[in-house]
Amino acid sequence: MNNRTFDSTDAADIDIIHQPLAVRAPKKTTDPKGIVPARIYIPAIDLHADVHTVSVTENGQMDVPKDDKTVGYLLNGVYPGAIGNAVMDGHYDNYKGAAVFFDLKRLRQGDRVIVKNKNGATIEFAVESVRSYRTADAPIAAIFGKTDEARLNLITCSGKYSRSKQEHQERLVVYAKRLA
Repeated sequence: MNNRTFDSTDAADIDIIHQPLAVRAPKKTTDPKGIVPARIYIPAIDLHADVHTVSVTENGQMDVPKDDKTVGYLLNGVYPGAIGNAVMDGHYDNYKGAAVFFDLKRLRQGDRVIVKNKNGATIEFAVESVRSYRTADAPIAAIFGKTDEARLNLITCSGKYSRSKQEHQERLVVYAKRLA
């Protein structure tokens, strides 16, 4: 097969074969159980990332992904799209600069968050609010607790970094609700 690339000046030299492309639109799901997330897309901040499971650490906190380019979702938690608070986390930054969730602070009410499973089914959420809390004051029940709505909460570090504690002093939480 010829691997030559073409530009618009070559158009007259190309025999065009009209065949339908195998392009599929994303499959929106109405599954009340939600989906196992594989990718997350946030158009307002041009975020595209893989999603991997994370668990709870020995001290009872949600673990974070092993690298700063992926997003974690809580294993044994609520699946995105199901009734309850599905929670995803990601790094804010690293010693080199911005990480996957660095721009969450730029989100506004109404911005879309799209979660996709490995089969291409998608569930869309709308941002309702973005809040920052001192780490000790983060409302654990509002982030992880029970609710009668299908919600997605994105969490990351923010604020100043404390070298003595080896963590940021705040938590940024994006609260989003599933769209019908």
